[in-house]
Amino acid sequence: MDTESIPPEQVEGVRAHPSADVYALGKVITFMLTGGTDPDRVVYPQWGKFVRACSAPKADDRPTLDELQRHLADIPT
Repeated sequence: MDTESIPPEQVEGVRAHPSADVYALGKVITFMLTGGTDPDRVVYPQWGKFVRACSAPKADDRPTLDELQRHLADIPT
């Protein structure tokens, strides 16, 4: 099983926190930008900051939905 794309708390057998969806979002965006799931490979600084925050190892360290919305609004299109 590829555990790199699964929130660490789920790998450990802990009940998934709602931030598991934020983790998944970070991994999906990383994949869209790089073809892989390593957020450190994202070359766009603001997107890199966004996906690293989303894929923080600890569930409590991941941004809330309000924080995500504010961060996305700051990324130039």
